[in-house]
Amino acid sequence: MPDAVASAVEHVRRDPKVGLTFSSDGLWLSLAGEAEVIDATAMLKELWSTSVEAWFPDGPESPDITLLKVSARSGEYWGSTGGRVATAIALVTSKVTGERPRGENEKFDLPG
Repeated sequence: MPDAVASAVEHVRRDPKVGLTFSSDGLWLSLAGEAEVIDATAMLKELWSTSVEAWFPDGPESPDITLLKVSARSGEYWGSTGGRVATAIALVTSKVTGERPRGENEKFDLPG
């Protein structure tokens, strides 16, 4: 197992608390939870996509790949209207005025 993968796997085994972030066109999602290492080559083959072959040319059997199962416990989302340009303008305006940018924001807990 390569050093970077081994390090990530060891980290999750030692302290499974993780954070995940996602963004797309003025929307952001942050999740907090716990991860566990899954050793399932069959699942890797099932989930495999040719779009990742540039990073993993050996396919789903590559020793560089590890599956993590994340059980999310809580999260927060932010949304702004108008897309990327409006979001950038709102952030700059916020820095200049000291006022919080407008948009949606919500924290939530997940059952688990």
